[in-house]
Amino acid sequence: DESDILSLSLDDADADSPSIPCLACRGATLAATSMEERLSLTTTSLVVGALLVDGVTEGDIEMGLRNSRHARTLTALFRARQVLLLPGQNQNQNKQTLLLGVMGQVDDDDNSSNNHNLTKILQTEVEAIFDATAVELTGKMPVFKDMYDVVVLSVQSSQQAEQAINSASR
Repeated sequence: DESDILSLSLDDADADSPSIPCLACRGATLAATSMEERLSLTTTSLVVGALLVDGVTEGDIEMGLRNSRHARTLTALFRARQVLLLPGQNQNQNKQTLLLGVMGQVDDDDNSSNNHNLTKILQTEVEAIFDATAVELTGKMPVFKDMYDVVVLSVQSSQQAEQAINSASR
């Protein structure tokens, strides 16, 4: 249900393979984010191994991800992990994969200049959001690359969305 802020589902489609739980959390909007939404984002950021942020549009990329609703979602996710990271805890110990679902073409060819530029732009934008959030901390600043791996995916169809979710659950 799209109105749910946080939900847990199990995919029982294949009886031969074990179900992989999927925690779905509605992201922030450009309007005010409710306390329930902030708590859901916090919970999600602390318990999952991979995060899928979908719905990144060409407009989001052109205007800068930091000026989009995704920046609010990423800020909430990053803030929770940065604040609750235990002092002295190895940041690599709980490294997460951050999957960015782009509603447009992302070339599969790693040598494509278009793919490289888009991926690099998004990685730079996400890291800048992380760094801006980390400035709020006192003490040692966390390092983005120690806490996250970023993967940029094309999500233009329900099949690609399903593949992105399967990637996140591995």
